[in-house]
Amino acid sequence: MKLNYSLRNEANETPEILIYDQIGEDWWTGDGVTAKRFRQDLAALGSPAEINVRINSEGGSVYEGFAIYNALKEFSGKGSKVVVIIDAAALSAASVIAMAGDTIKAQENATIMIHNAWTIVMGDSVEMRKQADLLEKVNGQIRDVYVARTGNAASEVDQWMKDETWLTAPEAKASKFVDEILPNKAPPAGVSDFTMRTVRNAPKWIRQREAERPRFSAALKFQSTN
Repeated sequence: MKLNYSLRNEANETPEILIYDQIGEDWWTGDGVTAKRFRQDLAALGSPAEINVRINSEGGSVYEGFAIYNALKEFSGKGSKVVVIIDAAALSAASVIAMAGDTIKAQENATIMIHNAWTIVMGDSVEMRKQADLLEKVNGQIRDVYVARTGNAASEVDQWMKDETWLTAPEAKASKFVDEILPNKAPPAGVSDFTMRTVRNAPKWIRQREAERPRFSAALKFQSTN
């Protein structure tokens, strides 16, 4: 996880944390934003009046996402305003983290994606049923985070998650996932090959945009419950 809070503090500017990686540790590279490291680095900021949390992440472990979300909510509860800025993508578990913002802003070409939790499991029919039940519980926990921040009806959010909903910044604002849109005419960031292979319902504008740009690859645990 990249942090530049020390430099920003020296300049008497608002401390800033970048979440520009997958959520949770990458199995192959060891990279990723872990909740343990995030909480340690957050504590190192002290008690500023306000912090900026900038997000560009395709998601990852939902439990790591919950822990980071809770760390930010606690930080806010101690008197520091948390401003979340979605610079390009807040997909899956990263969208959960974004909901911790006292204020949530998004670049006008940013994207939010919400969906049901999923995982990889191996075992007999009993184990499969147990994992399905667990996923349903996790879906409810994710939904409750969105409902608490947006005020949307639980049944509506349930359906959006089931459908795997991709939101442009204006759509996110209309659905109350974002408070403010920041004007930015730069082209949107790309989406990894892994994400394009695993999502079910990427809208036509995402698929067309990705078909027209050079590809890059990334290994991600996309909102796993492991």
